Amino acid sequence: MVAQWQGWIRFWQRRSRRGWQLRHLWVSLAVGLSISAIVSIAFSSYQFAHQSLLNGFEKNIVLELGAGVDLLDGWLETYRTTLEAIARTPTIRTFDREQVALYLEGELTHMEGSIDLSLGTSEGIAYTTDPGNFDMLNSDTVRQALQGRIGISDPRFSFASGKTQVRIAVPICSSGASSCPNRASMGFVVATIEIEGIVEVLESLERGRGSYGFILNRVGEPIIDPDRRWEDTSLLKSTNPNLQQIARRAIGRHSHIERLLLNGKRMYVAYEPLTQADWSIALTIPVRQLNSQLMRLNLLALVLGLLLAFAMGSALRQVVSAEKNRSLAAQEGMLDRLTGRIHASLDLERIVQTTVEELVELLSVDRAVFGWYSPEERILDLRWECARQGIPNHLGQFSVPLDFEHQLHQGDRIVLKCIDLNIPPKKVELDTLTYTALPVSSSFHRLGYLICFHAKGWFWRNSEQILLRSVANQLAIAITQSHMHAQAQTQVEQLNQTLSELKTTQTHLIQTEKMSGLGHLVAGIAHEINNPVGFIYGNLPYVSEYASYLLELIDLYEGQIHHPPDEIARFKHEIELDYIRDDLPEILTSMKEGADRIQKIILSLRTFSRLDEAKKKPVNIHEGIDSTLLLLNHRIKDKIKIVKNYAYMPQVECYAGHMNQVFLYLIDNAISALKNSSNPNKTITLSTAAIPNPEKQSIYISIVDNGPGIPAEILDKIFDPFFTTKPVGQGTGLGLSLSYQIIVDLHGGHISVDSAPGHTEVILEIPVRTNCVSLSSSG
Repeated sequence: MVAQWQGWIRFWQRRSRRGWQLRHLWVSLAVGLSISAIVSIAFSSYQFAHQSLLNGFEKNIVLELGAGVDLLDGWLETYRTTLEAIARTPTIRTFDREQVALYLEGELTHMEGSIDLSLGTSEGIAYTTDPGNFDMLNSDTVRQALQGRIGISDPRFSFASGKTQVRIAVPICSSGASSCPNRASMGFVVATIEIEGIVEVLESLERGRGSYGFILNRVGEPIIDPDRRWEDTSLLKSTNPNLQQIARRAIGRHSHIERLLLNGKRMYVAYEPLTQADWSIALTIPVRQLNSQLMRLNLLALVLGLLLAFAMGSALRQVVSAEKNRSLAAQEGMLDRLTGRIHASLDLERIVQTTVEELVELLSVDRAVFGWYSPEERILDLRWECARQGIPNHLGQFSVPLDFEHQLHQGDRIVLKCIDLNIPPKKVELDTLTYTALPVSSSFHRLGYLICFHAKGWFWRNSEQILLRSVANQLAIAITQSHMHAQAQTQVEQLNQTLSELKTTQTHLIQTEKMSGLGHLVAGIAHEINNPVGFIYGNLPYVSEYASYLLELIDLYEGQIHHPPDEIARFKHEIELDYIRDDLPEILTSMKEGADRIQKIILSLRTFSRLDEAKKKPVNIHEGIDSTLLLLNHRIKDKIKIVKNYAYMPQVECYAGHMNQVFLYLIDNAISALKNSSNPNKTITLSTAAIPNPEKQSIYISIVDNGPGIPAEILDKIFDPFFTTKPVGQGTGLGLSLSYQIIVDLHGGHISVDSAPGHTEVILEIPVRTNCVSLSSSG
């Protein structure tokens, strides 16, 4: 066996030296497969013709069986129609014995095949032309007629006449119709009929020797079986499952033709139900009857097969010869295609992977790999590979001998030892005549090797070496272009990142300067207002005390001077002293409440600005929200309802001024959305909660408004700097962008927006304690 295998190898090597390549073998195999395909098509055509004949045969059987069914249905319908006409005659409906006897005797002479006519009611037979039929009252056929339905009995053998008979019973309806509604039957008319006509129909359906027909009733019994092939029991109880299947389908009123095994013979069995009775006709025909009709088709197929084999042999020689002449042109075309695919992408992974995949197909080798070579470390890093199915991969880092490059150029045998810790230890052997390796030098001073393997001895021809050299040169150019493109992409990404950082810094500086100026202004105004308010608030107790003293003094004067001078009395009346005495305390109380209100506003301004809190410190979030609402009270007034769902939460370490800035932006946006809403019940709901998390405790803040909502197409852009939907001069597009930076970048939290028509919710999640970035680095 080994000697034979070595002989085949030597034969192939000789053929290779003469210019043969593996693809020639594949072409020959392809031609052989084409011949096989043509033969298969021819065989399929023969099978198709064969099946067509079978289908025609089966169709004729079905048509003939249908004609027999129509004939029997017509025969039964004729008798049924005649009996219905008799049942509707006035003479029959009188049930007078003398008139009925004379009428039925006359009708019997006109009904060919009928041997008896009888008239009866539910109480018994009123009259019959055959005295032996008075016992038919208990039959199923008569019971069906008494229930208002037409009944047709199964055939039975008469010992009196020696013939098989069928009874047909029709009801006599009170309405005179052919069918009785609500089973209102006055009586029945029964005819006993000989069935020689049915047997003749079955015999006419038989097709040659071995074929026969029979009729099954509604329980699967063969009621008419001229050849007596079946027992008088139901075929449902047969030991042959095929007969059981035929009986079930016939009882189910199915119409079909099947090819199955009966009594050890292949038979066609066709069956179709009658419409006038619960019977089904079945016809069996041996399959062998068709063989004689197929003999000519088989002879023709044999002659055509011989001619086709001769033609295919000649075509094979022509194709192999043409393939040899076209091999060089095809190879050049494949090289152009490979070059185009290499330069179609600037992605290094795709370039190299495409190259090794195309080489496997182009040269019909078993494996093509590419890897980077480091002469200093003497390591070959094989990263890209394409191998035929079932061949293990060679990817990984391998140590190489000292004279590795020289051995590669000489085509010597080389053993590579894997040093990659991520894969199991292995060795790769580069045997003589099984590989060829070409260096690939890029412009960024990195050396790679493109290596093609074959499992057995392979004679690398000069044309193949030239082809591989061209591929290696194109690969080197593509790798250089990819490297330059990657460098350019990296620089573009760095520039984009720098631009984004500059834009973010600019945004933060603008808003920080704006809020800083506003904070200083607010603090200055609060300070200036606080001094006079403090003066007023401090003197109100003295004013109240002095006023009370003056009123007491007036009371003392009035007690001592009962009749003051007219001038004093007139002035007292003009100034309405009694009203002043009652209203003055209320005025002083209102002044005190107004001073308290001004002090609260000043405190809210100081809380909101937080200019004295430039560092992170524990803050009560609820105070920040309330101070923001107080500042925005002039926009809210009585038009918008504020709902507070505050839950207990710990103090949060944060930059209070920045956090209040976020509350101002978000609540102001909600107010603006509600002013553009047609909702009469405008509401802003503020909810807070603490999120229990052992690893990182956080708080939850929700701001919900029932305004028109944010369109889905802009929902992803709302946090972009300078993006705004407000008219020019009413918005800068910085509020939400800065809110995002303050929550996410400055405090390490999370902000999200969920919006739908009639509902917009902004959710803030802020850690209670976190290593926040410094205030100076946030912008």
